[in-house]
Amino acid sequence: MLKGFSLLLVFQLLGEMLVYWVGLPLPGPVLGMTLLFALLLIKPALLDDSLNQAARTLIRYLTLLFLPAGIGIMVHWSRLQSQGFALISAVIISTLLGLIVSGWVLSKLIKSESAGADND
Repeated sequence: MLKGFSLLLVFQLLGEMLVYWVGLPLPGPVLGMTLLFALLLIKPALLDDSLNQAARTLIRYLTLLFLPAGIGIMVHWSRLQSQGFALISAVIISTLLGLIVSGWVLSKLIKSESAGADND
């Protein structure tokens, strides 16, 4: 199992280093796990019992990562009750505005790109 954890950590570190050096707008662990997935597609023999056991152990304790958020909700429940409508409204309105602005910018970019292609 130690070999499996080591392999996972090495690829997480590799992803972090690549993101840092190249400046990719991507979380390092996501890139690292993508690289590990690609390696496992190329060399399936690396998918041994230790990696499998390490992954199962991490998945078994995944619910612990949600514990702080749940406790935060419980601690601030009175605030959520009193200001919940404002919070939900802010989230919905900002999401809709973000979608509208993104769509508008995309349509302008597509129009300017097609206008530029017509001039060429």
